[in-house]
Amino acid sequence: MKIKLILLTGLIAFFALSASAEFYRYKDENGVYRYTDNLMEVPEDQRPKVYNSTDSDYKPPEKKERQEPPPPVYGEDPVLKRLLEEKRTINDRMSNIAERQSEMEKAGDKAMVEILHNEFFDLDQERTKIQRRIQERKAQRIN
Repeated sequence: MKIKLILLTGLIAFFALSASAEFYRYKDENGVYRYTDNLMEVPEDQRPKVYNSTDSDYKPPEKKERQEPPPPVYGEDPVLKRLLEEKRTINDRMSNIAERQSEMEKAGDKAMVEILHNEFFDLDQERTKIQRRIQERKAQRIN
């Protein structure tokens, strides 16, 4: 029994070690990273800069923070500006209701939780209507 276990462990270790693959990463002429397991596929001018998966001192490039695009300017359209402000106000109210609802659930006040749930639902419907009007207004501006 012990011999079978030792043999099985040895086989697993052998296959695990032989399954490790070496790969190379390089940047092609278009600036796109390419991966290969054959060093001969890497262009000669890229071979000194190639990343080898077995390099222990490799440090991945630092990630640059993604910048959010600036928000669209709707200052010229007072109707759209008002609709966006209404939506922001509703979102704030819904957030406050959600917090109060959570507090009431912890306190065990089921009646108040139900009232807050209904109020939240009504605000959600109102927000959906406003969102639809915002989309219609934006479509009008495009056309």
